[in-house]
Amino acid sequence: MSTPTPTLDDHFDGCLYFSISRLQRRINKMAESAFADTGLAPSHAFLLMALDEKDACNAGELSDLMGMAPSTITRFVDKLAREGLCERRMEGRVSYASITPKGRALMPAIRDSWKLLFDAYNRRYGEQRADQLNKAIVAINQA
Repeated sequence: MSTPTPTLDDHFDGCLYFSISRLQRRINKMAESAFADTGLAPSHAFLLMALDEKDACNAGELSDLMGMAPSTITRFVDKLAREGLCERRMEGRVSYASITPKGRALMPAIRDSWKLLFDAYNRRYGEQRADQLNKAIVAINQA
């Protein structure tokens, strides 16, 4: 007896890349909806949260924190600076970003949006399941 030929669904469902990508697209839609009222992309809002918590950060520090390339962080900071939500200053050859009063005024709306996102994925996936998934992803990212 021969082994059945795997279907395309078998390949996709058995592939971490496609499974994570599918989930990421779903979570991204939820995040974009949750942050719509802020006028910010979720990643830009997270960057502002980091700047709100710290006095100033360089692209390398933000890159480590957010798990993104320094060049991506620089583009994000440039965009937020054009909108007056953060500012850049140079110390020697290193550029530091810090939140502006206008950016800080947006923080309550950003925190509300994070709560909306948290509630949305907990409703969709269940609070315990979402928490377990998040913890597993954090552990994998730290490995």
